[in-house]
Amino acid sequence: MATQVTTEVVEGKTADDLFETYSIEDVRQIISNLSDDITSKKQRLKLLVGNKYRDLLHVADDIIQMNGVTRSTNDLLMDLAFADSDYNSKKLSNLSTFNQSISQENIRKTQSLNRPKVLGNIVHDLNYTLMILKHKIATEVSKHESSTRDCSDLSTKLKDYDNDFSQTIPKKMSDELVTVAKQIYLIHYFFKTEMSIHRDSFAIIKYKQLLQEFTNLIKNHLTRINHESDSDFFVNLSISYMISNRVSLQESIDWILNARLEFLTDIAVIQIGFARPLLENGSNGLDPFKIVSRIKK
Repeated sequence: MATQVTTEVVEGKTADDLFETYSIEDVRQIISNLSDDITSKKQRLKLLVGNKYRDLLHVADDIIQMNGVTRSTNDLLMDLAFADSDYNSKKLSNLSTFNQSISQENIRKTQSLNRPKVLGNIVHDLNYTLMILKHKIATEVSKHESSTRDCSDLSTKLKDYDNDFSQTIPKKMSDELVTVAKQIYLIHYFFKTEMSIHRDSFAIIKYKQLLQEFTNLIKNHLTRINHESDSDFFVNLSISYMISNRVSLQESIDWILNARLEFLTDIAVIQIGFARPLLENGSNGLDPFKIVSRIKK
């Protein structure tokens, strides 16, 4: 009876060694065992490959793509290291556009941060300009006034108004009013955002005060003009009010008429109050109603 021979005994041996060691029947058994072992391992391999076949195909495709990417990256690195530079190429247009947009954004941010300071400097200049203009006009007006005028004397005040209350201002000085009005208008135009947001800031409050001072200056001289020689001055005053206060022509005319009417009404009250005691005393036959009639004319 043949002995049980495993496949391990044939490892490292030749056919001659097997025939010298084992009988024909044992050799046949070894061959049979080896065939069965081979068949079993083939079946196991077939099952393993069959279940992972699609995964193997995907892996192969990925390996091919990785190889292409690696080669492309390697070529780009070689060009970057050894190729001639070409910074003026059109390929850099997007980068140039990006850098330009970043620069413009930084400029806008800087300008936005500096706008309050710029506004403060402009308002300071406006304050100085208005102060100089008021001084010039006051000096020019004083040249036409009596050096010994008693403003508390009602009769003197009425005589001044009846006779010659004109304030002759040189045209160049009159034109400066319009220039200041334009400056006030432009400040509001360029800084209207700050006007609506930072209402309590010093620059905005000062700007509003200067606008009111300028308006009062215009009103003061508009109501007192009483001579044809001041027609240019009157026109410039009217234009200055319209520009600085951003009103229409009709609104400007209404404001001027109301201001002059208010001033003349005050004069009428003063004249009537002054004429009544004279009439009661029979002084020179002065009629207060004739005075009012003259004022209305």
